[in-house]
This record gives sequence, structure tokens and C-alpha cells, in this order.
Amino acid sequence: MKIAESNGTTLAYEIAGEGTPVLLVMGLAAKARAWDLQFAALSQQHKVARFDNRGIGKSAPVTGPTSMKQMARDALGLMDHLGWETAHVAGVSMGGMISQELALMARDRLRSLSLIATHPGNMFKSIPPVEGLRRFARVHMGPRQHRHRNLARLLFTDDHIEAVGEEHLVSRLADNFGVEPPPRATLLAQIAAVIGHNTRRRLAELEGLPTLVIKPVLDLLVPPSGSDALGELIPGARVVAIEGAGHGLMGQVPDEINRLLLEHIAAVDAL
Repeated sequence: MKIAESNGTTLAYEIAGEGTPVLLVMGLAAKARAWDLQFAALSQQHKVARFDNRGIGKSAPVTGPTSMKQMARDALGLMDHLGWETAHVAGVSMGGMISQELALMARDRLRSLSLIATHPGNMFKSIPPVEGLRRFARVHMGPRQHRHRNLARLLFTDDHIEAVGEEHLVSRLADNFGVEPPPRATLLAQIAAVIGHNTRRRLAELEGLPTLVIKPVLDLLVPPSGSDALGELIPGARVVAIEGAGHGLMGQVPDEINRLLLEHIAAVDAL
């Protein structure tokens, strides 16, 4: 991966392909490579960049509290480093929250916005169901040797785990999230940023920005109602429900996600 100076930190990033720029923004505790299946598909038609958020992977450690706005400035700084005046931006989970702030911060720099398995904030309206909280706690507070198995049960439906095989998913998650858990300072900073996230009163400002919202119907970590709220709060946003998919939908139904992203981007580029 390459290294970029951005917003007072250093970000590890990777870029591939040619065409209209696309920036991929990852979620909580995950490395940029968790975008593997989308990165490979989108870079066949576009110039695509993905990066490790601050404190993750090969990016610089966190040095204190962070926020969605700070991480949005990181992403904007990477766009500046790459010389991109504009880009299509796609974010998943916490990355979708970062992407909302990026759009609000620098609306003229976004060609389109895609928000996957995410929400507009307000902790009381976005709290996961009890089973999701229980599984999240097992991932981050349970025995380290079971971390990836517990993560699989948080991100994927039982049917998908049975169909694909738990060992396959465990191996893939070790690649995407790291064999070892992220530094505790990073995890706590990111969780605090998620809790503090709230764009509900500002999202009407994005009227006219082509926005796709992808909702995994069986998500245990981010309530699917969060996607519905985004669709209501962003004028003109299109919400697509993915039946039978959990929070890990990018790995569960990658072909469908890739198709939706490519179609959304192509429709905007054709204008």
C-alpha cells in the first residue's frame, strides 16, 4: 500500500483502475481490504481508491478522540493527495457515516454518494437489537481466539454461514480485520465516534446529490430502519433492500452490491 499525508495523519491506501474516480470508505475496525470484492469489480471500469482509517492497518495510530468529521477530513485529504477534484463516494457501516459527513463538508467534491448498511445517527434511534449487542460484545470482549467466529455470527446470517462454511468465513475475516484485534485506543475512539454521529438535521442539504442507500434486511448491527431514515432525510435518495442479507452483505452478496454500485455510478456519469 502507498502512504498519504492527510489532515495531520498518514493514511495507507491502494489505488487501481482507470476511469471516473471512486473512493471507498470502510467501517469500524476493518481494513481497506475488506473492500476486496468491490475493489476488484469497480476497478475494471473506474479508478478506485480504498484506505485504512486512522488507527487501522498501516495507517498512523490514533492519538486521541476522533469523530466522523475528523475522519471525513482524512478522506477529503486523500482526495486532495490523489488530485481528485471530484469522486463517487461509497461508504459501508461507519464508513457510511464518514461519507455522510464528507458529503456535507464538501458537497461539490462528490459526484455521487452510496451508503451501505449505515444510519444517520442519534444513538437512541440507531441502537442495535439486543441480539446484535450481545454478538458485538462477544467479538470485542470475548476470548480472543474466538474473535473471528463471533464476528462471522455478527456479520452473516446463519444460513450464509452454513452454506459457505464457517472456516472459510473465519479465514476471510482474519484478512479483513487482522489476525489481532485493533489497538484498544482505536476501537474505543471509533465506537465513541459512532455514538456521537448524528446528521439527521443536516441531510436535507444533500438534495440533488445522487444517493443510493443499500439496506440489508437482516442486519443485526445497524438497524435496517436506519437505511429507511436515510432515504427519508436525503431528498431523492433511492433505497434498495437486500432480502436475506446481514451486515456483512458485501461478502454475502457481492455480485448484487457491485451491480448496484456500478449502475448507480454509470447513471450519474451519463448525465
